[in-house]
Amino acid sequence: MGGSSIEDDWDFPSLSNAARTVLLVGRVGNGKSATGNSILGRKVFKSRSSFVGVTSTTEMQSTMLKDGQVINVIDTIDFRFWMNCRSSWLAVASKIQW
Repeated sequence: MGGSSIEDDWDFPSLSNAARTVLLVGRVGNGKSATGNSILGRKVFKSRSSFVGVTSTTEMQSTMLKDGQVINVIDTIDFRFWMNCRSSWLAVASKIQW
């Protein structure tokens, strides 16, 4: 059957050089910090297997990709503890550049 060749090495240039921010939200033990470490490519967030929270404050870390794109990762405490807490919302919001 007829078909066309599709190149596998597609290049998708960034539409903007603005930093991208990833907010990690979830329950205790879901691996938010470990996921953040994987995204950043290095261990910067405290992470271990535990049924109690390892993360006690909202923290942001960043990395720069080879193409110059900046990725910010915000690690949060168990979302059930900050969803109804104004000061916790403010801590998260302070990490995000609008």
